Amino acid sequence: MAEDQGPPPGWPEWSRWSKSCPTPPPPGGKAWLEAAKRGDRMAMEPLLREDARVLTYNGRGCSLGMIGHTALHWAASKGYAGLAQWLISEGLSVNVVNNANSTPLHSAAQNGQQLVADKLLAAGCDTKLTNSDGQRAYDVAVERNQSRLAKSIAEAGAQAALPSMLDELQARDESTWKVSEMKQALKLSKVDIDGVAEKSELKKLLRDVLDSSSSSSSTAASASAAAAASAPTPPAQPPSVEPAAQAPPDVPLVTDVPEPAAPEPVAPEPPPPQPSAAMAAKLAALDVSSDDDDDAAQQAGAERAKTAGNKAFAEGDFAAAVKHFGTAIRLTPKNHVLYSNRSGAHASLGHANDALSDANECLKLAAQWAKGYGRKGAALVLGGQYKEAMRAYKAGLEIEPQVDGFRRLLTASDGFRWLPMASADGF
Repeated sequence: MAEDQGPPPGWPEWSRWSKSCPTPPPPGGKAWLEAAKRGDRMAMEPLLREDARVLTYNGRGCSLGMIGHTALHWAASKGYAGLAQWLISEGLSVNVVNNANSTPLHSAAQNGQQLVADKLLAAGCDTKLTNSDGQRAYDVAVERNQSRLAKSIAEAGAQAALPSMLDELQARDESTWKVSEMKQALKLSKVDIDGVAEKSELKKLLRDVLDSSSSSSSTAASASAAAAASAPTPPAQPPSVEPAAQAPPDVPLVTDVPEPAAPEPVAPEPPPPQPSAAMAAKLAALDVSSDDDDDAAQQAGAERAKTAGNKAFAEGDFAAAVKHFGTAIRLTPKNHVLYSNRSGAHASLGHANDALSDANECLKLAAQWAKGYGRKGAALVLGGQYKEAMRAYKAGLEIEPQVDGFRRLLTASDGFRWLPMASADGF
């Protein structure tokens, strides 16, 4: 067997053993990513001139390869907007993904970097891409309570869908246009509709938008056709040549123009199409320009977080449940059920004080909700406050006498007989 001579010149020593990197990374790859983490463009420029491969390098095979960030991911997560703009101008894809299938927009959303997100959106990044957890960048921003950034992402996605929306509306009969979709199309087209209440007014404004859109498309098509048909002007012919011969061969003479054909009989129009399922989904998701829509987006995010919390709780992952319920609470802080759920998760972790705090917040929001007293009682038992726990359970039983669980706990011969200092006299 031939003796191992070690890695070729310029290769890092670890490349001899790295099974994850059969092709060596660029020699300056690690220095490139470390400079990106610092936001040091001056150090990066000579590395890029020396080896263009560093532009797309994601750390594979070196100590930075576990997450798989490219330089654009690092710029997005750290908030280096100028560096991000430079990397994009050098040709690095705005949709490049790391090892978790996260794009730079995901990284910006994760870390609340609005300026970098604006650069990525302006460069046309795809807002529909999902990471390994099935989350879009918008979902990440909502989960992180980055409402302004989430709105920017949603607006960019809506703007990208505007042309297809206008095309579909143009293809349909006006009688099928719904007020909601007309408002959506007008808002995305930057038409001020404040104070416009009548459906007929909305139709007129939308017709203007569609006419303008069609006119712009026709003008562009005409200009393109004219450019394609243009040819160098032929040299002038001697005066003896008939005027008709002066015309280029591909331009018909006026006398050659055929008479207008008789109009074809107009076939009856088919029934106007209804909005497609895809269109309906867009309309449901894209209206992002009002406070009501912000509230709806937050509510949807809270519902997703609550569902994730319930799932984690059912699987016994109480720490994750606390995290998910906390996200839901940040989005909808007036929802008493979320405090109750998080109280239960804290109690399952043995966090008596946190469980009691959430139970009290729940009861502040819903003083007549029996389950809140159940959460409070459980937290007090966990903290050794047995008399107070019995009072909480009794309060819950007075609200809902049919709850057998409270009754059993308050029966001296049943569940509470083991509690020290617990007796009916305590009430």
